[in-house]
Amino acid sequence: MKLGFFESDSALRYQDEINGPLIRQVPEILEVLQRKYLKAQKGPEEQELTEKSKEKSKEKILRLLSESPRLTAEELGHLTGLSLSGVERNLRELKKSGSLRRVGPDKGGHWEVIR
Repeated sequence: MKLGFFESDSALRYQDEINGPLIRQVPEILEVLQRKYLKAQKGPEEQELTEKSKEKSKEKILRLLSESPRLTAEELGHLTGLSLSGVERNLRELKKSGSLRRVGPDKGGHWEVIR
């Protein structure tokens, strides 16, 4: 599926392509629409609320992983209400900021919360 943002009827500003089975595309499409396309049309107050909810999601992920370090990204998605790609993005950001570390392999390893 292709999503595009047009400045005018014929001027494509940017485009995203999401592949895979349609049933698996829906959560990712909704997340991309929310994150990228709807954000472009939000005012400053709404953008601030989006930033606050992202921070709350990260806090919730850290709390869940400190309680259950072997949770998978899919399980975190169910527990937080985030899409899989939303969880993966938050995990990347938390690792980059030094708040979270993966110990061991993807299968069989666990998360370590660093506060």
